Amino acid sequence: MNENQSKIEETQETEKVVPVSEAIRYRKRAQAAEQQAEELSQTVEQLRREHRQLAEQLQATRNEEELSKRLTAAGVTDIEVGVLLARKRMEEDGDLDDAIERLRKDKPYLFATGLRQTSAAPKKTAGARERTGTSPTIAQAAQQAAASGRRSDVHEYMRVRRTKVRSV
Repeated sequence: MNENQSKIEETQETEKVVPVSEAIRYRKRAQAAEQQAEELSQTVEQLRREHRQLAEQLQATRNEEELSKRLTAAGVTDIEVGVLLARKRMEEDGDLDDAIERLRKDKPYLFATGLRQTSAAPKKTAGARERTGTSPTIAQAAQQAAASGRRSDVHEYMRVRRTKVRSV
């Protein structure tokens, strides 16, 4: 049995021995694979950084869109200025609703007032107005039309003006 065992050991030793040229080839392939693995890991890291940047940009765009929607709903007349000022106040406070309220208190001229609504529908239909027994003078009708800006007041001014011009 010793002979068989020694023959098996010899064949295993001879199988383990690899020619030098083949060992060099294996070593070069291993080095190339390691280099390729390193390049791929660098590429993955670069792609992760780019992904993080794009995610941050997307979040910033979404935040700005939400801010614009909220400011529009609050009645801001100049959205660009409102966004810039609200963003600055959000850096201080951190809360969007508080920033809008502070902006409303600090800069009321940025918000639409009762006389000049930005997107409000007229309160009553544009039908014919009932006329009282006395008609206003041209100056009174002009002042009323300029102050309210309502279409019916402008029509009344034009009617008074037309009747006064014809009678003269």
